[in-house]
Amino acid sequence: MAELPPEVLDRLAGVERVRVMVGPPGDNFPVSAVAAPIQRQLYLLLAPESRVETTLDEHVHAAVIAEDPVGKWSVNTRGRLLYGRRVVNDPRRNELMHWLPEGIGPADLVACRFHPESLDYQHEAVDGRRRANGPVPGAAPLPTWRRLWDIGGVPFWPWLLASSVLEGLVILFVADFEDRHAWSLAMAILAGGLPIIGARIALAANDIARWRKGLEKDAALGALGEAWFSARELERQGIYVLLAAAAAWFFLAWACGAVVVGWIALVSGAPLLVLLMAVRRRSTTPSEEAT
Repeated sequence: MAELPPEVLDRLAGVERVRVMVGPPGDNFPVSAVAAPIQRQLYLLLAPESRVETTLDEHVHAAVIAEDPVGKWSVNTRGRLLYGRRVVNDPRRNELMHWLPEGIGPADLVACRFHPESLDYQHEAVDGRRRANGPVPGAAPLPTWRRLWDIGGVPFWPWLLASSVLEGLVILFVADFEDRHAWSLAMAILAGGLPIIGARIALAANDIARWRKGLEKDAALGALGEAWFSARELERQGIYVLLAAAAAWFFLAWACGAVVVGWIALVSGAPLLVLLMAVRRRSTTPSEEAT
């Protein structure tokens, strides 16, 4: 996980308020926030506002801007912002409460996690004004498919591996001899695995919403906690994967017939697992972490 240099975190912590530009460049707006660095993780404490939450559900882009009142230093860092819970419900509430402005309670601010990607830091040194400008170490982006795989595929990796072996056996022993091709095996594996991956990605937006309400523990976020995708983007990407899964089922039925399709559905467990993911309600009351 990318982190800002300790010197920059100290600068941000030393000012009463920082300015946060919420949204992508060219379509953003400023809000005021309290910077609260905790164990090299920068939290931004924002007043709850539906416009901010709606924007971050569509775009995770944000920039933090701060400067010394007498002009000795300035910070401009861009990255991703995860709109979180009220401070009173955050698992680090005991540490965050030390950063609350006087007269503001822990239920009056939302703790948002900032993940930096680039930094422009200027400050006065003994030999003149110096500037650090460029990507933050550790913030190099991975391909989109890799990030989606971390969210949708990694949690089900053992299941997907076992079902792929069974699907191969179905093509080998159930499909007609003339249908035993490499591409039919590929369609079987995609038909069994893509619905699970697509459903997990599409429902990740619901997991974020449940976490904000205290219905999911903080550890349940996993890769979602790094805000690589917004909630709406996760929904769109998940739908794209599900459409690809539907195409794989169609071509498998066209090439190998209904019997093979039935066996693939049985050994992969995809229909049942997708249904369970869609209707799961593991808790109807806030978790202990959020009380």
